[in-house]
Amino acid sequence: MKVYYEALLEKARATGFVETALGRRRFVKGLNDANQNIRKGAEREAMNMPVQGTAADVVKRAMVELSAKLEASGWSSRMIMQVHDELVFEGPETEMADLEKLVRETMENALPGFRLPADIGIGDNWATAKA
Repeated sequence: MKVYYEALLEKARATGFVETALGRRRFVKGLNDANQNIRKGAEREAMNMPVQGTAADVVKRAMVELSAKLEASGWSSRMIMQVHDELVFEGPETEMADLEKLVRETMENALPGFRLPADIGIGDNWATAKA
């Protein structure tokens, strides 16, 4: 991990930005600042963004894809909210097995070239559905 972060910071200092795996950029000020507090804060921001930003990109991409797939399915199940890296759905029990398969497949393949494991929980409410 140390090698990854050192390379990331070196590139960020040279370019002024960091990127998510899908290429979304965030410009980071202060990476070369003489003030250590400002520089260290900018470094933390630069190291965090690619990881957290990529997670956000994956969830957003999956949401768009799932929305279209649910609409095309004719099911009554629907996506009702997003909380950080979680998506919450509601629907009849008869659709849950198919919905689980659809959500898992879509979430795990939302980032091209990578298969990211998705935990899925089913329950009568969000608290009991936690995986």
